[in-house]
Amino acid sequence: MRKLIWLWAVLCLGVISCGTKEVPAGASANDLAALKKFQKDLGNDTLKRAILDAMQEYYFWNNSIPLTFDVTKYETALEVLDALKFKPSDEFSELLPNSIFEARIIQGKVTESGIYVAHDERKKLCVAYVLEGSPAQKAGIKRGWEILTINGKLITENYDLKTASANLTGPVGTVFNINFQVAEETFLSKSITSEEYKVNPVLSNNVFTVDSTGKKKDISVKVGYLAYQNFISTDGLLPKRSREVQERMEEFQRQGIQELILDLRYSSGGEVEVVERLCNYIVPAEHNGKLMYTLKNNSKQTKYDRTVPFGKAGTIALNKVIILTSKQTKGPAEFIMNVMEPYLKVVQIGESTFGMPVGLDRIGTTGNSNFSKFNVELLGVKYILTNSTGITNYWDGFPKSFPATPTKKAGYAYVSAPDNPRIDWGNTKDPQFAAAINYIKTYVPD
Repeated sequence: MRKLIWLWAVLCLGVISCGTKEVPAGASANDLAALKKFQKDLGNDTLKRAILDAMQEYYFWNNSIPLTFDVTKYETALEVLDALKFKPSDEFSELLPNSIFEARIIQGKVTESGIYVAHDERKKLCVAYVLEGSPAQKAGIKRGWEILTINGKLITENYDLKTASANLTGPVGTVFNINFQVAEETFLSKSITSEEYKVNPVLSNNVFTVDSTGKKKDISVKVGYLAYQNFISTDGLLPKRSREVQERMEEFQRQGIQELILDLRYSSGGEVEVVERLCNYIVPAEHNGKLMYTLKNNSKQTKYDRTVPFGKAGTIALNKVIILTSKQTKGPAEFIMNVMEPYLKVVQIGESTFGMPVGLDRIGTTGNSNFSKFNVELLGVKYILTNSTGITNYWDGFPKSFPATPTKKAGYAYVSAPDNPRIDWGNTKDPQFAAAINYIKTYVPD
């Protein structure tokens, strides 16, 4: 079976669906050439019909498509796709040029500044994170810096995040002149140039000790901390996995961690196999071989339904996993919380997540040569994911409203704490990180 993928919001792909006059943020020269042809082909009725055929066959909500749907009533293929989406649940299905899909998803390459933004508690625009290897990282830009101007444009309070992101991306060679406030009376100006680079999704990682004050007092507990962006596989590695995830978990194992904090505040997409691998490191050894999740397709594609068991990786032994979340958290982090909750305690600390229990696949490349003819990829919602207790209904995100599994060592807990992008990774002044440390200190097992 072809690889299963979550692709919404991964590497700024979402802007492609905005319309035929817009281009993805950070498009390279090759991207722009592909987009020019892509935009020309969007009005072709053959491509429109190919989208309808694929959605009728493979789309998870194919029963919602009218039998009399007429593609010729729509000006472009993007409009056809938008009309076919099951709303409001499907905000994710996309049509995009194959070359852009290959670069972003398969090779993990982007062309941009490397700055991602969020609002602080005063609605000031701040650097939420900077990707390693990006122009921003090379220029020394850090999480927490307030952005005052971008290319002379004054950034006001509550500045729109999408607009800010667009102002910080552009083709190779785009120059960004940015003024920052990095401390109360410290200001810096940086000039950076957009370039293509390979994404490293690790934002921060560390191992440290915490003195417990819970049931076992005065015990030093070794904690692994991993802040991670998107669960992208490393190109060329088989079986499919992320080298970064594997290296960090193996290092945590070598150092003998007893607790794990996953900081997934800005994690919004990735590949199922990569998330599976992380879950296999987390799961207690006693649950090896038990059901991790069930994948269900539409009634025409039941031959692709499957159940996936845990295959314990490594020797890390945990009784809980702590996951930090924000409003930008979706997909993989929610999957981890849902599939792990029946087998060990899941502690969510932070803000409510997005809500996405379904996954996408490349439904446009299956059995229809017209997609190859036009060099496009149709990424459609193809399946829904269910944990071992049958829970899949978390469209409103986490914290969840359904009850935790009433088994020893399992269950779910939520601690509300705001995301403060002003504070650097792993700093105890960060409300979420501080709450995680406090939970570890005071935790008393059931």
